[in-house]
Amino acid sequence: MRKDVFKYTRAGCQRPVAQLTHVDLDLRIYDDRVEGRERLRLLPRIAISKIELDAQDLEIGETKLVLPDGSGRSLATLYIKKANRVVVTLPRAYQKGEEIVIEVNAVCRPTANVLDGLYYDTTPPGAPPQMISQCQQWGFQRIMPIIDDCTAKCTWRTRLEGSSRYTHLISNGDVLRSSNPDGTPAPLANNPSRMAITYVNTIPMPPYLFIVAAGTWDVVSDTVKTDSGREIHLEYLVPPGKTEGARIPMEITKDAVLWQARRLGYEYRRECYRTICMEKSNFGGMENVGNTTVITEAALIDEWTTDARLVYAHGVIVHEFEHNHCGSDVTMESPFDMWLNEAYTVNIEREYLQEKFGHDPMRLDDLASMRAPLNGPLAVEDGGKMGRIVREGFNHPDEVVDGVTYVKAPEVLGMLRALIGDEKYGQATSNYFEKHKGGNANTEEFLDCFREVSERDLDPFFHEWLFTTGYPELHGSYRYDAEMRELTVALSQLRHGGKGGWFTVPFRVTAINAQGRPMPAADKLLVLDGEHAEYVFKDVSEAPAFIDWNSGGAFYGAFRDNSATPEQLAKTVRISPFHIGRVEAMRALGDDAIKAVMNGTRPAAEWLAMFPEILADESLPDGIKAHLLTVSEEMLDRSFLPLAAERNTAARKLRCNVAAACREDALLAAFAKARRAPRDEPLTEAIPRRSLCNAIAKLLAATDSGRAVAALVEYFEAGKSASDKLYAASAINSTNSTLRAGVMEKLGSQCRGHVAAYGAYLRVVASSPHGDVFDSIAREEADPGYRMEHPGHSRSLYGGMAANNAQLWTERGFEWARATILKLADVNENVALIVVSAFQLVDTMREPLQGRVRALLEDLEARIPADRAPSLHGRIATILGS
Repeated sequence: MRKDVFKYTRAGCQRPVAQLTHVDLDLRIYDDRVEGRERLRLLPRIAISKIELDAQDLEIGETKLVLPDGSGRSLATLYIKKANRVVVTLPRAYQKGEEIVIEVNAVCRPTANVLDGLYYDTTPPGAPPQMISQCQQWGFQRIMPIIDDCTAKCTWRTRLEGSSRYTHLISNGDVLRSSNPDGTPAPLANNPSRMAITYVNTIPMPPYLFIVAAGTWDVVSDTVKTDSGREIHLEYLVPPGKTEGARIPMEITKDAVLWQARRLGYEYRRECYRTICMEKSNFGGMENVGNTTVITEAALIDEWTTDARLVYAHGVIVHEFEHNHCGSDVTMESPFDMWLNEAYTVNIEREYLQEKFGHDPMRLDDLASMRAPLNGPLAVEDGGKMGRIVREGFNHPDEVVDGVTYVKAPEVLGMLRALIGDEKYGQATSNYFEKHKGGNANTEEFLDCFREVSERDLDPFFHEWLFTTGYPELHGSYRYDAEMRELTVALSQLRHGGKGGWFTVPFRVTAINAQGRPMPAADKLLVLDGEHAEYVFKDVSEAPAFIDWNSGGAFYGAFRDNSATPEQLAKTVRISPFHIGRVEAMRALGDDAIKAVMNGTRPAAEWLAMFPEILADESLPDGIKAHLLTVSEEMLDRSFLPLAAERNTAARKLRCNVAAACREDALLAAFAKARRAPRDEPLTEAIPRRSLCNAIAKLLAATDSGRAVAALVEYFEAGKSASDKLYAASAINSTNSTLRAGVMEKLGSQCRGHVAAYGAYLRVVASSPHGDVFDSIAREEADPGYRMEHPGHSRSLYGGMAANNAQLWTERGFEWARATILKLADVNENVALIVVSAFQLVDTMREPLQGRVRALLEDLEARIPADRAPSLHGRIATILGS
C-alpha cells in the first residue's frame, strides 16, 4: 500500500513535547451535551511557547493559564478542526521540566452512531439518556481537549455531575469518600434534581483508558479473595431487570480473577473491579482501568444466549481483566504497538478457554478464525496488500482492531514460544512486565526481552513475521528407507501475500504407525528457516502409516501434505491419535471432493463411504464428530478462495451426496440420539452435543424430504436452548419447504426481545441461499426493532449477507452490496469494511467477475470521499491498488 494513503504513519509517531502528569476533570452531563472543565498539569520535554491539544468535534470555550496563586490568565487558542487540534499560545517560553497548568472549558455533543468518545447507548424505558464512552485509541479528544497519546500516563481526579434520575455516574479510580462517603453520587445542595460524585485515580493512566458512563443499571455485587488474602469488590452493572443474567458471568469473573493471579502472579490493585453492560459498540469489550465495558449480548447469560456467545463470554471476561496487567499496567507506546498488548492477552485468553472447554475444540475455533473468508487474516493477506502486524500506517486507529492483530499476531507469539521453549518464553515475558511496570513499552522493547533470553538470533523471525506482509504455504513429504531404518522428512515453503525473505517456522512432525500410535523415534519440533530442508530420523523401526503435521501446534499459514494419498488421508481420519489431525485430513479430502464437483465429476466413492462410518462411530467426541460430518465451502487450498460462488454451489451439491450416502433413516436416528440430553448437562458436554445436532441438521436439510423437514421443525419447536432453535431454523431456511417462512417468522418473534439471540437470528436471515433473501433483509430493516446504527444489528445482518456466497455474487447481490456500503459509510465504517472485504480478492478473480467487482469498487471509491469515511475509502483504494 502506498504510504501517502495513510493519514497516520508509524514514522510520524513521536512523543508529545510535554508530558501530562495530572488531569483534574469536571464533567456536567445533560441530555444533549456534556459541559466540561479540566485542569491539565504538564511538564515540557523541551522549551515551548505553545501547547497543542487533540480535540475532535468539540465546542471550545475559555482557556486559562493557572498561576501558582490559583488565579487564571486567559490564553489565546486556535482550533484547527481539520487537523483535530487546538493550539494554545502561552504568555512566554517555558523551559524543560517547568510545570504548566492550563484550564480548558469545552462542550461535547454525543451522537448515536459515532461510537467513539462519548455516545448514546440504548436507554432503558423511562430513564434519562444512557451515555457511555469508548476512548481507545483517540476517543477522549471527543470529550475534552487533551494530549491524546498512549504515553500521557498521569493521575486523575474526575468529578461527574448529572441528573439524579441516573442510578450511576461512573469513572476510573476509587470514590473520594470525603465528598461521597457511601460511595454513591450525592445530590447537589442547591439543586437536588442533580447529583455528583468524584473519583480519584492515583495510578497513572493514559487518556485512551478513561471512561465516563451515565446510565441506569441494576447491580450484582460480590467479592473475591486472592490466594494472598487480598479482597476485591466486584460489580456487574446490567440493564434494569436483568440481574439474573449476570449470575453466571459473575462466577466466571471470580474464577478468571483467581486463575489469572495463579497463572501470572498478578494481583489487581484497585478496590473495585466493575463490569458494565453496553449494548452498542464496534468491539466486544474495552478495558477502562477498573471499569470493563462488555457488549450486553456477551455480558449476560440466560436461556437465549447462544453457545458461541457462552464461549465468547468466558473469553472476553478473562481477556479484559488481563488487560489490567497487559495494557493498563504496562501500556503500549502508540497504536502501532497495540499488537503486542492484544497478542499476549489473546494467548492468555486462549489458555483459559482451552482449560475450560478443552484444547481440541478451542484450537479448531482458532484455525477457523485464521482461515475465515471475510475478515480472517489469511484472506486479508491473500490480497497481497495488507497483513503486516506492525503497521506502517492507518487512516483511523480502529483499523488496527482486526484479524491481523487478534488472530495472526497471537499465532506468531505462539510460534515464538515453540521456537525458544516455554521456559525462556515465560522468562522473557516476566522480564518485560517487570522492566516496564507502570510505564510504556514499544515493539522493540518487547522484542528485546526475547532477544536477551534466546540463544538463537531471533531477528530473522521477527522481521518476516512482524514487519512484512504475507505467510508461508508449507509443503511436507517423507520417505522411509527400511534398510537404513531412516525416515527422511522434507519441508519447503512458498511465500504468499507479499514480498520478503523466508519465514522461520517451528513445525512439529510426528510419525504414526499402523495401530494409530505415535512413534517416539520420529517425533520432533523441526525449524524451517529457508526455502527447503530435509530432516533425517534414525533408528525408526518401521514405515509410518502417515505423518501428523503439527496438528494442534501454533502455525500461521497454509500446509499441503505432498506424500499423502487419499488412502492415507482416510486412514488418518480413522485412526490418528490427534483429533485435530483427523479433522484436517477430512478437510483435505473435502477439498478433493469440491474440486471434483467443480470439474463436473462425482466425488470419490471412498470419501462418501466415510460419512456413514463417522456417523455410527461411538468413540468420537461429539464436537469432533460434528467437524468430521461438516461439508464446508471453505477449502484448505486457498487458491480456490476467489471462486466463492462456485465453492458454495459445489458444497451444497456435496451435502446432498453425503446425506444420500448416510441414508435418511440413519441420519434421523443419529439426530434423535444427539438431541437427547441428560438433566443438568454441563456446558462442556452440551455445546459439542448441540454442534453435532447442527451438523446432522444440515445434512437432513440437504435431503429436502418431508420426513427430514418434519424432524427439523420438531427440533425447532422442542428446542430448549437458543442454539437448538437457531440451528433448526437455519437448516429449515436452507430447504425448499413451504414451512420455512413460518418458522423464520416465529424465530424472529422469539428472538427480538433478546440482544444476543436477535443478532444470531439476523445472521440466519442473511444466510438463506434463496433469492428472496434480499426481501427478507429489507423486511428486517423496516422492522421498528432494527437499528442500522446499532453495530450488533448491522454487523449481524450485513456481515451475514456479505458471507452469503449463494446470493452475493448475483445481479441483485451486487446491487445490494453497492447500496449497503454507501448507506453504511455515514453510519458505521466498521460494518461497511466487513461488506467490502467480500471483494478484497478482486485481483485473483476470473473474468468477467473480476471486471464487475473492480467496476463496483471504483464506483464506491469515487462516491465515498476520504474526508467523509477515511478508513472505508482507504481500504477500497488499497484493494484497487490506487
